[in-house]
Parts: sequence; structure tokens; C-alpha cells
Amino acid sequence: MYERVESEYFTAKRKAAKRLGRGCKPADLPSNAEIREQIQVFARIHEGDQRTRHLREMRLDALRLMRQLRAFRPRLIGSVMTGHVRKGSDIDLHLFSDSATLVTDTLENEGYSFDLERKQVVKHNESRIFTHVHVHERFNFELTIYAEDKAHYVFKSSITGKAIERASLAELEEFLLREYPGIDLEAEVENRSEEIDPYHLYRMLLLPLENVKQSPRYHPEGDALYHSLQVFELAREHRPMTKSFYWRRSCTTLAKASIFKITLAPPSRP
Repeated sequence: MYERVESEYFTAKRKAAKRLGRGCKPADLPSNAEIREQIQVFARIHEGDQRTRHLREMRLDALRLMRQLRAFRPRLIGSVMTGHVRKGSDIDLHLFSDSATLVTDTLENEGYSFDLERKQVVKHNESRIFTHVHVHERFNFELTIYAEDKAHYVFKSSITGKAIERASLAELEEFLLREYPGIDLEAEVENRSEEIDPYHLYRMLLLPLENVKQSPRYHPEGDALYHSLQVFELAREHRPMTKSFYWRRSCTTLAKASIFKITLAPPSRP
């Protein structure tokens, strides 16, 4: 689960029981809380102080987006709220609106890149549709949209079985002031509003490469985006993925794509 091969506790425990053999009973397996604690041990060992820095940055990014979505009574939940973050963690928010379109329109007006997902879940023989918005940022967000009348509903944690820890916008501001004495929230949020997220920029520049077709003789893999993703995947096996490396590879691919566009463009008429 630390490597995110599995994301669901139930599935992970079922696979573990299968590996251990027939004699393994459900009572022999660790609880969700015990698994989470061991995942955090892995995170502390492998990520060190960077994990703590990321947690602070993620909480401040959550504050910024919650302020922009204040009309939908946002609540911060999950690992960023509890502090149980690790590599690849996203920022989870609950929003309350009877119209997902109002939420996505607000995100569009604020300049965010996102995907909308509707997922059907069957539980206790009852089918429900959950609406998720995946916002692509330096730290990705998962926004779950509930009906407005669910704003005061007490959601239960699958880990503890108790009410989930969550914070409204005002509660998050108070929490940050307690957790990080001396922090200037207004300055931090303003700095984040002015920053250009390099990973969002990479995504914006690279996605159009899907329409840049390469010679099938030399590149049977197809378009320039797929080729670039193959290069990134191979590079990850040999060297750390730094910002400068991302930028160099992006520039190389974009330059190549520009040449293809110029070569394939029809000649202009005099």
C-alpha cells in the first residue's frame, strides 16, 4: 500500500490472507489503523524531513483552494488533515452543492485543470453515484461533491470507525495558526496565488503533443506524447526526477514537436 499498488485496505488484507494460506482468519489480520501506522513508519524512513515540509505546503495549498471554493462550504479531510501523508498523497476536500457544474465553473474561472468523474458504488444492496473532481496541481486534489443538505452529516472513517477528522475554512485557519506559530497566512496564500506551478505548466505544454504524429517507420509507438512518456518512464529507472530534468526533457520534446508541425504544415500561398 505504501507503493500504491493497492489503495483499499480490504483488498490489501484479502491478498495478504491469500498469501498466508487457508489457516489465516480475518481476526489474524491487522486493523486498518495498524496498517496505516506501518505505512507511516515506511514514510518516515524513506521520505524523512521532506514529508514534514510537504505536509505544511499541502495544508497551505488546501487553504488557498478552500478560500476560492468557500461558496461550497469546503471541508478538509484525509491524510492532509490528520498528518498521515506520504509520497503521492493528494489533498481531499468535501464540497456541498446540488450542482457539480457550479463547482467546475468556479474551477475553470480560477484557471485550474481538472477531470470530472462519476463513480457508482453498491453498498448494502444500495447503489449510489459519487461525484469526484480531480484537480491537477503540484499536489493533486480530489474533491468529492455531496448534496447541500449533507453539510452537517457525520461521515465515518473506514480506518477508525469513528467520525472523520475534518476542518471547515475557519477551523483550518485556526489549526494552521496553532500548528505553525508565527505563520503569516495571508502572505503564504498570496505567494501561492502568484506562483507558477511548474508541473501544471509541464502538463499544459505536453498534453497537446498527443496530436503530433511521428513517422511510423522510426516511431511505431505513435504520437509524440506517448514517446515522451516512454522516455520519462525509462529515465526514472536510472536517475532522480528533478525539476531541471523535467524541464530539459520537456523542452527537447516540445522542440521536436515544433519541427514536426513545421514539416507537416501545408505550404502557405503567396
